[in-house]
Amino acid sequence: VGMCNPFVLYIASRFSENKEAAKLQLLLPHVTYNMGRITTYISLGLFCGILGKISHDLTKIQNFAAIAAGIFLIFYGLFGLYGKNLLKKVESLTLVSAIISSIRKVEPRSPFLIGIALGFMPCGLVYSALVSAIALGEPLAGGIAMAAFGLGTSAAMLSTAFLGNFIISKRGIFNKLSML
Repeated sequence: VGMCNPFVLYIASRFSENKEAAKLQLLLPHVTYNMGRITTYISLGLFCGILGKISHDLTKIQNFAAIAAGIFLIFYGLFGLYGKNLLKKVESLTLVSAIISSIRKVEPRSPFLIGIALGFMPCGLVYSALVSAIALGEPLAGGIAMAAFGLGTSAAMLSTAFLGNFIISKRGIFNKLSML
């Protein structure tokens, strides 16, 4: 929620034409956005499952990757509690800038397409889910795991759509909580 709320609020401002509309009507662009995100996550999960299958006999690499990812996430969270973002410089460089500039240039007319594009944004939670998809060692299992991850995070994204203004006013608290 702390990391993704700008995207959710962008969807609300860009695609919710009538602010007085029923809550269900305001929710539709967010559901469509999340479907796009989940589509990307499933694709990445299938790809990671293929990588896991290829390296299935190389269990030492899988074990090392799982341990390295766990250690990274612990340090990421600890540094985040003290206001340091380990990936800020990396994330703010090429990939994030390229995705954001592409979205600005193209200005997709569909929240689904924005969801597909933003599904590729670097994110610590996505990284850990992808490592798990690799560890599963099967493309279908990786895709299903990433679909579950996307559906699980959709609840938070849809809640953010409803509670956006409150979350923005309390951003510092939510950033610290997201590191726990």
